[in-house]
Amino acid sequence: MGNRLVLNMKKDGNDVATGYFHWSASTTDSAEILDNVLYYLDNNDEEINKRYIYALYSVGAGLTEEAKETIKEKNIDLKLVEGIDRNSGIIDITEEAMNEAIQYAEILITIDYLEDTKSFIINCEQMLYQDTEVSKEDAENSNCRVIEIDFELNNLNIIKAFDFIDIVNNSTYEDVFVVNNKVYKHIFY
Repeated sequence: MGNRLVLNMKKDGNDVATGYFHWSASTTDSAEILDNVLYYLDNNDEEINKRYIYALYSVGAGLTEEAKETIKEKNIDLKLVEGIDRNSGIIDITEEAMNEAIQYAEILITIDYLEDTKSFIINCEQMLYQDTEVSKEDAENSNCRVIEIDFELNNLNIIKAFDFIDIVNNSTYEDVFVVNNKVYKHIFY
């Protein structure tokens, strides 16, 4: 298989693009990619559909041949960057290709731009593995470091998403995370 990370970019709940990254479905790799994508989104002001594509370009992803053809057919004013390979990241914009990427994701991160509030909602709960066999008390009584996270990971604004990325970046594979009394661990391959 291959440890597949997919960033699902949405606008008002509708799919705009997916970024598919092979060999990047670990907690630390996905945090690094998400950090760079969110930084681009937060610091640029192109129309959101273009901004999503350019944010994915900023982490090395490029367009599939099908996506390039669709952009040309629709006469969209967009710099075309060809995808090198799925390890570097490939961008899809057709419904069928986006659905396929989402279906094969081992870590799926969703970024949804809400037009009415001009804000992003990020769901990154799949960046961690929930260990259903370990209770919070078991984790606290073990030798590992327990990191309490006082917010859910499925409905984050951009500031909280950056906070979560900082938490991940300051943790190790041995650490456990506790969110609402549920124990989570790093995903690594």
